[in-house]
Amino acid sequence: MDFNGKTNAKDARLVLRYAAKLEEFSDLQIKVADADASGKTNAKDARLILRAAAKIEPLSPETIVIAG
Repeated sequence: MDFNGKTNAKDARLVLRYAAKLEEFSDLQIKVADADASGKTNAKDARLILRAAAKIEPLSPETIVIAG
């Protein structure tokens, strides 16, 4: 999650890299990236973020955390 104000494929890529332990996230990034509100940030979240970025399926309002 790059906090640029947009949900895009870059966010999904960053979450996938985090899930693969190739990227480190701050506590806030981990919370924001948990798109399914499961308490875990993983590849499923990256999938949901990518679907939202492609306008296939919106992120659920209750899972959206506003940074700032």
